[in-house]
Amino acid sequence: RHHIVEKKIFGKPIKAIKVDCKNPDNLSKYANHLKKTLNAGSSFEDDVRFSMRYLVDKEVNPCSWMEFEVEEIKNENFRIDQIYLAKSNPKKLDGLAPPKFRVLSFDIIVYGVKGAAKAAQDPIIIISAMDNKGVKTQFISENKDDETIIEKFRNFVNEVDPDIVVSYEANQVHLPYLISRAESHGIDFSINRDGGVPHRSVYGHVSVTGRANLDLYDFSDEFPQV
Repeated sequence: RHHIVEKKIFGKPIKAIKVDCKNPDNLSKYANHLKKTLNAGSSFEDDVRFSMRYLVDKEVNPCSWMEFEVEEIKNENFRIDQIYLAKSNPKKLDGLAPPKFRVLSFDIIVYGVKGAAKAAQDPIIIISAMDNKGVKTQFISENKDDETIIEKFRNFVNEVDPDIVVSYEANQVHLPYLISRAESHGIDFSINRDGGVPHRSVYGHVSVTGRANLDLYDFSDEFPQV
């Protein structure tokens, strides 16, 4: 679907063609096709993430309450109670208290045999964790064999089932290291709520599907005033 809209580029009013797609994977293809067909010079916003586009178009503010008309759908082995499909545009709600999130923080200690530790050869010797109720847990390896503690930590995360995972340098160091060590042992490091393994995005952030991954190092680096 497409239609003519009034826009501005560097303060100059222009007429543009806005293209809406049900499948975001087709957006760049349609944009390129229109540029060639209409001999247009440029396309804009076709590289914006679909999730971000939805937030902007529907005026959804992160960390706010929204109301939808929904339809319950089948749970395909996701580690959640229920799944709903939105059937309407979001409606903002005010005055509601924040939910009680389950928060889990963690850190790892690695034994580097020679110089800086390398995931291909150097084991994790300690994994420490604490939840927002103040309960502390440590997994300590025996004889520098980290296979057991990685499995125990994976099971622990899924048992606690945190909504938010907090760390310091997990995006660049801890989660990639854990994933690499798990792969070397043939361990399925499935701590996502969809049963999958965390993966790194093109921007360097590690996505833990179904859980908010908050790296305090990245947060403080991006917002030094904090």
